[in-house]
Amino acid sequence: MTIMKLVRTATAVAVFMASSVCVCLCDAAARFSAGGKKVEYYRNHPLTGSEDYDRAVIVIHGYGRNADDYYDSVREAQDMFPGVGTNALVLAPRFKTIDDNPEDDELYWSNGGWIYGRESLDGQEYSSFAVADGLLETISSRFPKVTEIVIAGHGAGAQFI
Repeated sequence: MTIMKLVRTATAVAVFMASSVCVCLCDAAARFSAGGKKVEYYRNHPLTGSEDYDRAVIVIHGYGRNADDYYDSVREAQDMFPGVGTNALVLAPRFKTIDDNPEDDELYWSNGGWIYGRESLDGQEYSSFAVADGLLETISSRFPKVTEIVIAGHGAGAQFI
């Protein structure tokens, strides 16, 4: 993927995210393993793998930690912007904080700490950047036809990137 194509696709997703009001398209949140605990995420396909996708979009929520809304925005953008495509795997991890009442088996961070890759506060001391790295590794190993990965975010999500 060329840098300009990546920039155009990410810009289209960001413009749509900033300008839309969504009705929830997502199923209930799923969870994946990271750092010995779990992280909540929204997805259009489980992380078990598939050969049905040739690109992936990982969207990082803002300070409000509303990953479901960001997921919905990308899914709606698939119909509106040809660069996003219908054959894209869409993932939206949620970086919980103590305010989100995480389960005992979930990673969580300080309110602003996840944005800067700080370690989780649950005793695992697992970086939020390591969570994103794990998603990239999972896509690479379980989705063999994916040749393009876009990481998009708005506000705090853009700072994370």
